[in-house]
Amino acid sequence: RGYRLGARSGTAYALVNAEARLPRVALVGAPSGPVLPLQGVLFADIAAFSGPGNGRFRVVTSGGPGAPRRLDDVLVGVGGGLRTSVLGLPVRADIGWPFDGAVVGSPLLYLSLGAEF
Repeated sequence: RGYRLGARSGTAYALVNAEARLPRVALVGAPSGPVLPLQGVLFADIAAFSGPGNGRFRVVTSGGPGAPRRLDDVLVGVGGGLRTSVLGLPVRADIGWPFDGAVVGSPLLYLSLGAEF
């Protein structure tokens, strides 16, 4: 999360996901209306891809003297989201920001329908 699908590819990869789930709360609509359970999450996703053909990870690249070091073959996304169920179906909404080691990029919104693992 934080990057578009297919943002990077390679011959080998490693993935790490850390997610903190916040306690569920129940939002009650009208007095006779349904109860909507909400749960918040905070996450950090890290993926490393080897470059084509070299089988090695380049973690950082330096832009030269005085330039910030940026992540190269490593993608880091951070963000948060909400979990609920609508008509008995699990619904997830996440917003993630890409981070290249120096700059936080523009956010991406992800909407998902389906169970979590």
